[in-house]
Amino acid sequence: MSGELRDLWIKYFEMLLVLEKIKFPRCYKPINFDPSVKPTLITFNDGNPEAYGTVAYARWRLLDSSYVTRLVMAKARLGPLIHMGETVRNELSGATLSARITKWIQKYSGVHFESTVHFLDSRIVRDMLDKESYLFSTFFGLRVAEVQQNTMVENWHHIASDLNIADLLTKGCSPAELDSGSAWQSGPSFLSGLPVSQWPVSPRPDKDSKETKDEMCPFFVNLRSLLFKQFLRWTLLIYWLPGVVILGNC
Repeated sequence: MSGELRDLWIKYFEMLLVLEKIKFPRCYKPINFDPSVKPTLITFNDGNPEAYGTVAYARWRLLDSSYVTRLVMAKARLGPLIHMGETVRNELSGATLSARITKWIQKYSGVHFESTVHFLDSRIVRDMLDKESYLFSTFFGLRVAEVQQNTMVENWHHIASDLNIADLLTKGCSPAELDSGSAWQSGPSFLSGLPVSQWPVSPRPDKDSKETKDEMCPFFVNLRSLLFKQFLRWTLLIYWLPGVVILGNC
């Protein structure tokens, strides 16, 4: 075994030794939470050319009026090999997975959430959610429609990539970054340290601006081609229908 490969294996086994020492609290509801205020469900999602994923947190208000954020669940998946390298597809798949997890948590967790907030670092995907789903090609249209049906579009916000904790799901990290007190278990610091009005979300651009349309143009369905295909189908139907009627009356 070469020296470089041996070093990689040694590093891998060292991480396994650290991994078994990492602890997660079984209950994501803090003891001293304020029972008069319902928590907020917050998700982060991300995608890159190889994978996509989402992570969900519950933000609780405590009796002393401060806030604490607890990890609820996370899920990551590899992107399909046939479309390997298509980042926007995986970014949108991450948003779709986030919407599905949100729906699942609300239904099965037994916790009633006051509101939901969703963060992503893809400006293109965020702008897609403001559009009608039928404008996009099949892959994008179906997923945009699912996100729109299961969540409120106005609750989706764009943030800088370095603030997106879901990057750990798609880019990987060391076990030390998952331990107690880490951003992974407690969420980014702004969730509990800043009021909602001061969260570092990007301002929303004009959805009808030329720049926004140019960014999403490759993902729109080609209406001219679609209408032409429909025209050909109707032409063939009109051409063959009289013959079918005549044969049916014989």
